[in-house]
Amino acid sequence: MKQNMFVKYLIWIAEIFTEAKSFEANPILGNRLLNRPGLHVLRVVIARLITGFRRWILSWNISSAHRREFRQKDYLRISNALPPELFKRLQDEGEHCWPEIREFIQGNTTTRITFLDQEALKQLPAARMLCESSSIRDLLTYVASTAIRP
Repeated sequence: MKQNMFVKYLIWIAEIFTEAKSFEANPILGNRLLNRPGLHVLRVVIARLITGFRRWILSWNISSAHRREFRQKDYLRISNALPPELFKRLQDEGEHCWPEIREFIQGNTTTRITFLDQEALKQLPAARMLCESSSIRDLLTYVASTAIRP
């Protein structure tokens, strides 16, 4: 029994340096005595360093202007990112063809989300072109700091 608890504590301690978030599954993460002197702050700093390193790796084909804007604002705004005809076709698909759209409102920002799997993209040629665009995909992976395809 003691050996089992020892192993659990080793795992819980190792999870400090991972993406683990559950206070219930890991009592060390939610420990007030450890968080008061800065455990949570340490985890945030480590996460920020890891994210920065990932972005550095993914930045080789991102323009310096885009990298600078993202560093300064934590978002990218790209005007006229799509050719007008593709943008119009994408709007038409969005209004008439897309599957269920979920809408989230935070303050004065509205975010609309839809799930576009391979089956849905077969029916949406403009959306498929956008998803397959290497320049858009490169920007998405850079901002998300992961090379996993959205």
